[in-house]
Amino acid sequence: MKKWRYLWLAFCLLAIAVHPLLTSAYYSFMLDHGAYRPEADSIAIPIAGNFFAWVIWAPILATICWLVFRRFQPPLHMLAWDHRQRWKSVVSTVVCLAAVVVSAMPIPDAIRWRNWAEVLYSVWWVALWLILRAAALSQSPNNSPEANALQRQ
Repeated sequence: MKKWRYLWLAFCLLAIAVHPLLTSAYYSFMLDHGAYRPEADSIAIPIAGNFFAWVIWAPILATICWLVFRRFQPPLHMLAWDHRQRWKSVVSTVVCLAAVVVSAMPIPDAIRWRNWAEVLYSVWWVALWLILRAAALSQSPNNSPEANALQRQ
């Protein structure tokens, strides 16, 4: 069952790895469609800011992915909830929902601009956050929805 750990970990790490490529494609698309003035500073500042944010956050997020998936016990339960450690469930849900909201924020503008690559990439990040939460709470076979229903009875 270790292959599932590596599959989910690869899914998360691929999202991190392709970020600089998709960011440059995004800014190129937006520049071509008139969202930025063609002067160097108007486009260079957001590109540089995005790149430096990626340099800082990529190792942190990769470490979080590795820590979560090294203890992950398949199958992945998207609705997992740990009744023994409610704080873990609450914190992971709040953090995940905040990350999902931030990841989904570009979707309406990307649809308006018809930038379908950005829409897909944002949906990929939403899925990544939901999978990370599910994997963090699915680290024990007792955290499945079925097991939780049995615990409550």
